[in-house]
Amino acid sequence: MPKFIEEIGGDIDFLVLDTAHSLPGEVLDFLLALPYLKKDAAVVLHDVTLSLIVDSPGSFATNVLLEAVSGDKYLLFSDDYPEGVDNIGGFVITKETSENIANVFFSLLKRWSYMPNEEQLKSYKRFYEKYYDDECLRLFSAAVSFNRKAEYRGKLKDCYEDPGELEIVLRHWAAAKDRVVIYGIGKYGEAFVRYAKVANLKADALVVTDGQNLRTISGSDLPVYELSKLPYLPEECMVIIAVQSQCTRKIIEKELRFRGYSMVL
Repeated sequence: MPKFIEEIGGDIDFLVLDTAHSLPGEVLDFLLALPYLKKDAAVVLHDVTLSLIVDSPGSFATNVLLEAVSGDKYLLFSDDYPEGVDNIGGFVITKETSENIANVFFSLLKRWSYMPNEEQLKSYKRFYEKYYDDECLRLFSAAVSFNRKAEYRGKLKDCYEDPGELEIVLRHWAAAKDRVVIYGIGKYGEAFVRYAKVANLKADALVVTDGQNLRTISGSDLPVYELSKLPYLPEECMVIIAVQSQCTRKIIEKELRFRGYSMVL
């Protein structure tokens, strides 16, 4: 995190990056450390071939960083290993490292294995704004946006037996002209609400079965209504059912169609 590197201070001449191994991990951390490294500082990376050694295809953050960064790069070649290459790599900081640092930011435009929380992302962004130019900041923001969408999109898939169904829903949603109502306030309702926000899609209200608790979803300012009290005409609404159980989905869809809702997804 930024506060720790700021506490340590500058003139660092040796750095070992051996943390998450999964994106965005070491890439984010190196971008924190760079402004505090000496020009000829050595950076050592562990597990640069980890994704090839163990059954963990997402464990390539150090490999990605070593590919993207500019500097004097090193790999340890050894006959002690069947492939002839050790699992350790590294590089030395040169003036080209900072000159070409946008390449490291560009390397973040991949699918991340995990998503830092919002406070962590804000902390990274505030730090990067102090030391990097607009191009780098735009690449960072784009990487965050893409991965937020991918994270929530992955959760939405659980609501459908066929992955192709989600694609149909998203196409209709993107083209929606009338009101869009999300049916459900559980974790899947929350996922649809959050996806709407990051993907800039319409979402006008949440609806629940009559008699259900009208609690709000954390971080959402959408109104919540019982179905019978929804203040929109059925013909002016597209309703997205946000539940995982296919049996429950069928019951909800039957009730909606009985009440005159024709656009039910």
